[in-house]
Amino acid sequence: MSVIGKARAEVGQWCRKNLPEINVRGGAYLNNSMCHQNAVHFAWKHNEDKIALVMTVDESDDWATLHFVNINNDGEYIDNTLGNLTGSFYDTKYYLIKIINKDNFKAVMSTFNEYLSIYKKKLKWTTRLLLGKERCC
Repeated sequence: MSVIGKARAEVGQWCRKNLPEINVRGGAYLNNSMCHQNAVHFAWKHNEDKIALVMTVDESDDWATLHFVNINNDGEYIDNTLGNLTGSFYDTKYYLIKIINKDNFKAVMSTFNEYLSIYKKKLKWTTRLLLGKERCC
């Protein structure tokens, strides 16, 4: 397993033990690497007050990825990046990290970077050393 794979697996295992799992349904399928912008765009477009920072964890190999999803006005979590591939095509679980209110939408990238740093610190020191400046999730 690569160093990045090992780091993502460590984070995934930590999330499973420490964060609440949430149900997420598919929304729009944009299939890009801009989940933070997708979530903010859909929240503004649909007059929603919140989005969520989550960790997705692939059940087959514990591969963890920081991700943003929408929260509609009924309180449902919706993935407007992976769309209907959410939880069906990929065997992925979602774990809630933080709910972000409308007042903080403009700082969503800062929030993302802050949590990348937080999760990197949760890795074993040897993994952090080998990982260097690579993303851990």
